[in-house]
Amino acid sequence: MAIVLPEINPELITNRGEQKFYEAACRLPDAYTVFYNYEYITEGGLLDNNAYYEADFVITHPWLGYLVVEVKGGYYRFQNKRWQKQLGEVYVDTEKDPVAQAKRAMFFILERYKEEARADSFPLQIRYAVCFPECEVFKGQAPPHLREESIWLSTDLVNLDKSIRAVFGRQASQANGQAINLLKQKVLAPAFSVYTDLESEIRIFSKKSGKVMTDEQKRILDETELDRRKIYLGAAGTGKTFIAIEKVKRLVEAGKKVLMTCFNRDLASYLQDELNDELNSGYLTLTNFHDYIFNRVMLSGVNLVVPEDQAERIVFFKEELPEMAMGVIDKMSVEEKFDALVVDEGQDFREEWYLILLDLLKCNQSGEFYIFADPTQDLFNADFKALSSFEVSYHRLTRNLRNTEMINNWLAELTGIEPMQCIHKGGEKVAFFPWQDAAEEKQLVINAVDNLVRKEVSPGRVVILSPRLLENSSLADSDSVGSWPLFDLRRRQTEAIEKPADAVAFNTIRAFKGLEADIVFLIGIRTGSKVCTINDIYVGCSRACFLLYIFHEEGFQFAK
Repeated sequence: MAIVLPEINPELITNRGEQKFYEAACRLPDAYTVFYNYEYITEGGLLDNNAYYEADFVITHPWLGYLVVEVKGGYYRFQNKRWQKQLGEVYVDTEKDPVAQAKRAMFFILERYKEEARADSFPLQIRYAVCFPECEVFKGQAPPHLREESIWLSTDLVNLDKSIRAVFGRQASQANGQAINLLKQKVLAPAFSVYTDLESEIRIFSKKSGKVMTDEQKRILDETELDRRKIYLGAAGTGKTFIAIEKVKRLVEAGKKVLMTCFNRDLASYLQDELNDELNSGYLTLTNFHDYIFNRVMLSGVNLVVPEDQAERIVFFKEELPEMAMGVIDKMSVEEKFDALVVDEGQDFREEWYLILLDLLKCNQSGEFYIFADPTQDLFNADFKALSSFEVSYHRLTRNLRNTEMINNWLAELTGIEPMQCIHKGGEKVAFFPWQDAAEEKQLVINAVDNLVRKEVSPGRVVILSPRLLENSSLADSDSVGSWPLFDLRRRQTEAIEKPADAVAFNTIRAFKGLEADIVFLIGIRTGSKVCTINDIYVGCSRACFLLYIFHEEGFQFAK
C-alpha cells in the first residue's frame, strides 16, 4: 500500500471529490507516496493573500517522478477557453482554472527542488492532471495544453496506478530514490521542531528562581522587620539561606556589627562569596561556628591540638572546644562583641552552642538574634528543642522556591509529609538507577553524565553527592567521570583550588548541607548503612533544583 500523508480517516474530508481520490490513493502500490493538501506561497507573496496556494494531491514515484493532481467535485466543462461548473440547470464560470492551479504547483515544486538539490533540473519526469471523481463521461476534445490522459474521471480511479502511468507515458531506466527522498523530505514534507534544549531550560529555570528568591526575600523580611529575635522555620528549598543573606545585608547597611555563622564549612565558604562586599565593609564576621570558637580560643593564648582519632575528634568539637570557648568569650570586651547574630542551618547547633552565641552579643537582652532552621535536616542529633527556651518569635516558611514540582512531590513521599506549595511547576521525574555492585554504579553514573552532555548540558552543573568520602565511594581512584574531570569539593578547603567550569563536582551529603545544585546525582545509597537514613537521603535529594538522579542498591526501600 502507498504512503498517503497526512494519514487521516477519509470520512473526515468534507470535499466529496477529494475524499474519493484519497481513498483511491491509499490503494496504490508501495512505491508511491502521496501528499494531500500541499500548501505553499509564491515568492514575495507574504503580504498578499492571493499568493497563498495549495495543490490537492502530489504523487511521487522513484521510477516516474512527481505528478500534481487538482481534484474538482461536481460537473465541469471547458468551453471558449473558460472553465465552467454546473449549478442547477446552467453552467457558470469558475474563479479558478484547475489546469493553471496544477501547473503552478508543479513548477513551484520544481523550483524548490532545484534550490534544495542545488541542481539545474529534476532528474525524473514532472506532470500534472485534473480529476473529476463524480463524473463518468468525457465528451468532446481536450485543449492542446491538457492531454486527454491527464483528465481523470471516476472510472480512472478504479486503477489509479494505470492512470498515473498513462500520464507519464514511460518510466526511467532506473530508479532515483535519492531525488525522490530529497523531494519528499525537503520540499513536500519538510519537518521542524521548536524546543528549548536542556541547558537553556536550566538557565531559564535559574533566572526565574533568582527572581522568585528576590521577591520572597523582600516580602518576608519586610513583614518581619520589627522583630529583633526570630526563628525562621522551613523545609529544604524554602529559601532560608537566601533570606539569611538578605537579612545580613540589611543589618550591615544599618551599621550593625554582625556575626553570621553556620555548622557547615562549605556553606560558610558559599556565604562568604555571596557577602564579599559586606565582609570588606568591616561590619561582618562570617565563618563556621567551630572555626570561629577555635580561633577565639587560640587568640586567647591556648595552644589547641585537634585529636587525630575520629572518636576523640568528635568529643573535642562537640564538648571540649565549646567549654573552652565559654571561658574565653566571657572575657571578651563589649567592643569585640556583636550587635546581631545570624545563624543558618540552625538545627545543627546544640543548646550549649547557642548559649555561647548569645554571650557574643553586646547586650544579651536586646541584641538581635536570627536563626534559620529545618528540623527535618537534623543529621547530627542536635537538640533542636533548645531553641524553644529562647524568647523569640517564629516565622514558618511554607513555599518551596528551589525544587521543581516533581522533586518537591517526591520529597513529600519520601518523608511522609504533605508536599509544600511549589513555585516551579512541572519538571522531570526523579530518575532511579539500581545497581548490584560498585562497578555497575560507576558505569551508570558515567552513562548518565554522557547522556546529559549529549543533550547539551554542561557537566559542570552536575554535583555528585555520596554518604561517604570520594575514596570510599564507587568513584574511588577516579579523577574523571567518563570524558569529564571529577573535582572533589574538599580541595577548595584543603588546597584552595576552585572547581574547573566543566568538571563534575563531588561532595558528601553532610558537607553539602545548606547548598544546592542544578543537577544532583545521589550515589551510594545502600541498605543497612548508618549514613543512608531517610534524613540523609532527604538532605541530599533536596539539594537538587532541576534534575535529581538517585543511584541505589537494588532492592533499597525508600520509606520513612
